[in-house]
Amino acid sequence: MTAALEPLGLSLSQYDILANLARQPDLAQGELAGRLLVGKSAVSMTLPDLERRGLVTRERDAEDGRIRRLKLTPKGQALAGSALAAHAAILDVMMSNAEPDDSAKVEAAMGRIYRALKAARAEPPGG
Repeated sequence: MTAALEPLGLSLSQYDILANLARQPDLAQGELAGRLLVGKSAVSMTLPDLERRGLVTRERDAEDGRIRRLKLTPKGQALAGSALAAHAAILDVMMSNAEPDDSAKVEAAMGRIYRALKAARAEPPGG
């Protein structure tokens, strides 16, 4: 995936942000961090570059000025579309030789991994 994103000028973390905002516009920064299973600081560190490049805007929430809502610009939407297409092409290659039940096995495994990561994030280190 890193190699596919390189010609687009995106890192994996930048792709994750653009892809999530393409799927669900107007997320709050904290909501986005939760979706990505990273700390708020990781998102905060990546956003300024995306803003400078004219891909993302951060706007104050109308009801709670402490919250920043994230939106893709038209340029960001176009780049997200290209990146999502590259991701889909990689998945097509990965699955082209798969057995019929492989995708169900991968889905089940990823579900277990996601739940374990989410639970680990909720528990402080050391239990």
